Amino acid sequence: MVVEITIENTLRLIEKYFLKQLDFNLEGRSCDFILLTPSESSFETPQYAWQLSDRRFDHFSQLVIIRELLEVFRNNLSKDEYHSIARINIINSESPLVRNIKLMFPVNKEFTEINDIVIAGERINYSILINSKRLQALKTGRAVTITRNDGIVLNAGIVSMDQNYSIKYWTGKGLRKLFNTNATQEEKITAAALKAMDDGYLVEHGFLAYINYDEILSIS
Repeated sequence: MVVEITIENTLRLIEKYFLKQLDFNLEGRSCDFILLTPSESSFETPQYAWQLSDRRFDHFSQLVIIRELLEVFRNNLSKDEYHSIARINIINSESPLVRNIKLMFPVNKEFTEINDIVIAGERINYSILINSKRLQALKTGRAVTITRNDGIVLNAGIVSMDQNYSIKYWTGKGLRKLFNTNATQEEKITAAALKAMDDGYLVEHGFLAYINYDEILSIS
C-alpha cells in the first residue's frame, strides 16, 4: 500500500509537470511514454527508475527537464518518497526503445507489465508501462465523470485549467440546462441567457464549479 501511494504521488507530479509543458491546454492525451522500473536499493524504501518521453520534451534540454522534475519532487514528496526515485531518464521520442515499446505494447491500459524481453538491444527484466487515464480524459469540451479522492462522483463538462491546476467545469446541472440537445425553443433562449452570465453567477447557482487536480482520483 505504501509503495502504491508513493508511485501514485510521483506519477501525479509527473502529470502536473506535463500539463505545465502543455501550457495548461487540455488536449486529452497522456505523456507519450512513462516506464517505471524497480531498482536494486540499499534503502529500506523500494526504489524505482522513471523513463519519460514525449515529443514536446524533444525540444528542450534533457538535463533541464530532469532538474525541474527533481525540484518538483523535492518540494512536494516526503523524504521517503523522494528517496524512492533511483533515477530519471528523458528519452527522445524517436529513439528505438520508445518506438519499439509503443509498437509492441499499444497503450490501451493504464498499467502494462513488461517481462523478460529484449527491446532495441536493451533487456527489460520487469517494468511497467504507464498510461495516464486522468490526462487522457482531460480535454476541453469533453463530458466526463470525475471521482474525487473522497469517493464522491461528479458529472462534469471540462472547460479549462489555470496555472494553479484548478479545473473549471460545467456541473451536471449546467450540462443539463445549458447543453441539452433536445431543448425546447424556450429552454434554448434560457440557456443562451445563462451562458452570457459571468462565472460568479454561474458558480453561485450551481451551473459551474472548480476542482483542483490534486483532488481528483480518476476521470473517465
